[in-house]
Amino acid sequence: MTTFLIGQIKGIKQQERRKSDGSVQVFTLVNVFLELSDKEGFPVTVSENVQFPLEEYVNLIQYKGKYIAIPYTSLSTKNGNYIFPNSDLQYFIFDKNPFDLAVNKGK
Repeated sequence: MTTFLIGQIKGIKQQERRKSDGSVQVFTLVNVFLELSDKEGFPVTVSENVQFPLEEYVNLIQYKGKYIAIPYTSLSTKNGNYIFPNSDLQYFIFDKNPFDLAVNKGK
């Protein structure tokens, strides 16, 4: 099953991580942030750091402050449920919060 992480791009940076074999992995790190309210009006905050290939830095830096929908794949196994970004599918960029657009469209 595919689902989406949706939120505003708050930060983008190039990050490096040293692997156990001594090599260095360099990637693009994107901070996705969204604040919503539950049915009772209680604030719910989502903040997630998502890794992208280094080459995506040039594409994503121009979208800082805009909203992104990142496809995730859900996988259920006998050992548990897992969710992870799906690199086979493209992300979507929105100028405004797509949840707000959906609410306004329904009126």
